[in-house]
Amino acid sequence: MKKEITQDNRVLQHLEENDGITSWEAIKEYGITRLSAVIFRLRKEGHNIVNETVFARNRYDEPVHFVRYRLVAKILENEKEPWWKRIRFFMWVNGATSHNNLLPLKILK
Repeated sequence: MKKEITQDNRVLQHLEENDGITSWEAIKEYGITRLSAVIFRLRKEGHNIVNETVFARNRYDEPVHFVRYRLVAKILENEKEPWWKRIRFFMWVNGATSHNNLLPLKILK
């Protein structure tokens, strides 16, 4: 029997293969209109996903901002400098009692 491909599976695969996903990308590529709900479920399963606020300009040259969701492991994999030198803020996850369950909220560039 073939495993059912769900929205959660598609988004997780996208996060693992790319540098994050935005709501617009989720709509265009997968027809997913509630990306935040998918991210909520993935986080509940234990995946470390962070929000990155992106500031840009729209077609009318007006300032806009939106969220790009990224896997923490993917961020750290792509960086050359050790992660502990770049982390500024942490968030405790699921009543964590050790540093292994901390999520970086802002990684210095």
